[in-house]
Amino acid sequence: MTETTPQYPPRTLQPLQTNGHWLTDTVAALTLAGWRCLPAGYVKNRLQPLVPWKKDHGWYPPSHPIWSEPDVSMIAVQPPYDVVFLDADCYKEGAATWEDLQIATAGSLKNALFQKSIEKDSYHFVYRVPTDHNIKNCADSIPQLPHLDVRTNDGLIYVKPSKQLFVHNLNDVPLMPAQLLAMMPRNDSDKAYRGGNTSPLTYTGTGLCEYLQSMGYKYRGQDGGAQTFDHPGSSSQSAGVRVMLVDGAEKAWSFQGDALNNEHWNDLASCMSLLEPCDNNLALVALKESEGDWRQALQLMPDIERRKQQRAQRRQQSQEPPAHLQGIPDEVPTNVEPIQAGHPSNPFKNTDALSTLRQMGIGKQADQILSKLDSDFFVFEKMVIAGQTTIIAAPPNAGKTLLIMKFIIDAVSCGSVNPSRVFYLNCDDFPRGQAIKSKILEKWQVTMLAPGWNGFDVMQFYSMLNALVKQGQADGTILILDTLRRFVDTLSHDGVKEFGMFTRKFNSAGGTIAALAHTNKNKTVEGKRVLEGVQGIANDADAVYIGDVQTVEQGEKTDQTVTFEATPDVGGKVRGDNDRHVSYSFSRIKGEDYQTTLDTVKKVDQDDVEQQREHISVLESLRKNEPVFPVITSIIQSGICQMTQVINAAMGELDMPKHTVRNIIMTHMQQKTWQTYDQGYRWHARARDPKKPAAKLLTCLEAEKRGVDTLDNG
Repeated sequence: MTETTPQYPPRTLQPLQTNGHWLTDTVAALTLAGWRCLPAGYVKNRLQPLVPWKKDHGWYPPSHPIWSEPDVSMIAVQPPYDVVFLDADCYKEGAATWEDLQIATAGSLKNALFQKSIEKDSYHFVYRVPTDHNIKNCADSIPQLPHLDVRTNDGLIYVKPSKQLFVHNLNDVPLMPAQLLAMMPRNDSDKAYRGGNTSPLTYTGTGLCEYLQSMGYKYRGQDGGAQTFDHPGSSSQSAGVRVMLVDGAEKAWSFQGDALNNEHWNDLASCMSLLEPCDNNLALVALKESEGDWRQALQLMPDIERRKQQRAQRRQQSQEPPAHLQGIPDEVPTNVEPIQAGHPSNPFKNTDALSTLRQMGIGKQADQILSKLDSDFFVFEKMVIAGQTTIIAAPPNAGKTLLIMKFIIDAVSCGSVNPSRVFYLNCDDFPRGQAIKSKILEKWQVTMLAPGWNGFDVMQFYSMLNALVKQGQADGTILILDTLRRFVDTLSHDGVKEFGMFTRKFNSAGGTIAALAHTNKNKTVEGKRVLEGVQGIANDADAVYIGDVQTVEQGEKTDQTVTFEATPDVGGKVRGDNDRHVSYSFSRIKGEDYQTTLDTVKKVDQDDVEQQREHISVLESLRKNEPVFPVITSIIQSGICQMTQVINAAMGELDMPKHTVRNIIMTHMQQKTWQTYDQGYRWHARARDPKKPAAKLLTCLEAEKRGVDTLDNG
């Protein structure tokens, strides 16, 4: 049978228009059209994805914090298993021309155009291919079309701001013409074309639209290849849910704050688990047994769950723990009894609601809970309490990582924490820094994890928390998150809410989280630092410390003092007997290693902090008002010593207001014996007449350049 060439109706493809935010706007448009987007950029002048990836890799939604990273400058798009990109560089010498490509593609180029360069004849085209064609990902291997590269599910196409983008919905990608398909290079393998992999989907049914309508979603109509729905009870004039084919299955994306709004394309099984609600695996098993009939699947789920419980009871009777708990029986909690009434994943279904609520009461477990929480156990200093989530925020380069490293080492060295249960998730450092810090912590048997190494990925964070809770290993486990914005979009209310839900479950199971965070660049009108992100971050945490830093540079040595406050007036909070004010200092010396700097960390009392704050203020005034001091010194040395006379004389010579001159004199006036010339003080005062203490005589410190042993300040 001869395959006929498909006819292509005229289409009007317009380049994507963005509103000043090219990266996030483009990611949003591509994601909603069904494409998988990965962050990309240049590393050592080489264009590549900036995250680990593989065939059938998950995508990063537009709200993910990774898109705000400075190194991310473009987008890597991974084709689905039945879509092929063609990369044509027509400007190269001897390359296939546009006319050559038009002939080879049966005149379908304009329908298939995905991206084109503004400066030169370089294009990307996109075609859908039959799933039984095992096309090869390769470069310049079609003799009839020189300099044409083929990109399959094994490769990536890079979307750049210097090119015009034409976004295709996956449903609208044109089928590759037969004559072009015959030219495509093939893999030697007999596997079906999926880039060497099977599809990542476990369910490819198409009953999603019917199911949504049964749950109250109102069908609005078709829009650009997608079926659109209104959320139940919505009064909005725009569709809230889009359903379209993604990788061969109907999937839904929600724009509204409903259960489906989880920044993922949800297939039928996922939607059922979110809207019923029930376990996702339960929905998958039910759909499999019902051969994709969601109505029958809903009827089967209680029976499937009953069978699951029976298997669990048989394992318990044979004293054989589940496979994922073998080897850790002592860690598994045995004092929590599940509610037996009603549907296992929805306890209020087909039961008396008041009776079920009473069964959920924790009164019988109150003594048990209080026995574990008889007193606050501080993990790190008197800032981080076990079983809580604590946020420690400060400006960039304030020394947050250095201080938490010191806290960890001190806690391990004194035996207050088990180092094998402490995990430092270092996601905000460069590779050399990660290696140096990991080597230091390794001496104390503390584990540091970093993205891209040994399979760790920040995207696994919620799965990790769930696993620790379900396997009974959360109690006593301490996680340090560096920094918070790597784990949650701090500007997203929904993202922060989800983060709070998962961390609260982890805390309730005995786990502890210490999250390092940034403060905003700008201070408040009162000069206070503010935690970066939405208010929900602080609301969901148990303790929030806001830090500010004081820096004194002395040649190659830099002294820093960081003061943390947990008071409401700075946006802080505590839920225990924490320190409300605490300060630490350390010194950085040019050329010294990290361990040397770490060894200088020490806790300082508030008097020392105030003294340093005053010292910094004096040095800043000294720098700012440098031309003023010779004038005032000359006036005093000429014999005019009474303060009011000095001020009046200086006003005339400096052409300054009276209050400005007075403030400069008072700032640099020695009041205590430790205040010396080298520290920025230039004169001291004594009372001219004990009966008139306000009439002071000024004496310069410049000659001695040291403090005076005794001071009479009247």
